[in-house]
Amino acid sequence: MATQGFDGKTFDVVVINSSLERANDTAIIMQRIHALLRPSGKLIVRNTAHNAFTAEFALRLLPEYRSWWTSTDQTKKYFVPAVDWRETMESSQLWENIFALHDCHDVKSGFLGCLVATASTPSTVTRLETKFGIITGTASEYHSRPVQSLASNMPDLTPILLALDDAVDANSYPNAFYTCMVEVGAPFLPHLSEASFKQLKTIMAAASGILWVTNGGGESATEPGYHMIDGLARTLRTENPNVPFVTLHLKRTGQKNLA
Repeated sequence: MATQGFDGKTFDVVVINSSLERANDTAIIMQRIHALLRPSGKLIVRNTAHNAFTAEFALRLLPEYRSWWTSTDQTKKYFVPAVDWRETMESSQLWENIFALHDCHDVKSGFLGCLVATASTPSTVTRLETKFGIITGTASEYHSRPVQSLASNMPDLTPILLALDDAVDANSYPNAFYTCMVEVGAPFLPHLSEASFKQLKTIMAAASGILWVTNGGGESATEPGYHMIDGLARTLRTENPNVPFVTLHLKRTGQKNLA
């Protein structure tokens, strides 16, 4: 492109008008156009509809397209349908916000149409190494079946095990993502003391995200104490929207917990 006088990342809009390209070249076309556009630049593909026989017939009469008459290169498409452009855009992952404009309400009766797409912006977010922790009510719960089952499903993550009494240790793992399991056995928030509130506050302040696992799931709530977390979660999301707080209510079956 540079040899043809086109500098990359300098155009705001590129328009493709009545494209006469091979269908299997559209992916290359998309890559080159994306290289020309600034981030969030627009691509407009204007083309005839898939049933525009008259225009395609006229173009095939031109000398450069005489292969149509000689029965060679039968796979060549002289007008790439809009659906092919869309599939190419979506599969390349270079474009976003793709939408179509038609000249007729009845798409099958239309003659011209447009596709408009936005050049995606490369993500500048740097993924940091994330620590994962499991919070229990007491240290003795480290060996409970739900905790051990969860830990065994994260062998490569080596999760941190913390009891509420060790909440101060959460400051040693800033930006860790915690799964809080203090309510798996019994409601916790209805019996919250001042000490346990401070412990919980310390963990939430240090966390990059929290998954709160509790019982009380199912079609009917028989133990409302398990649902106090829903109100607390709404407050926490409002006060600190940058820290994801997700609640997971488990359903009991008899005396067993479907963890």
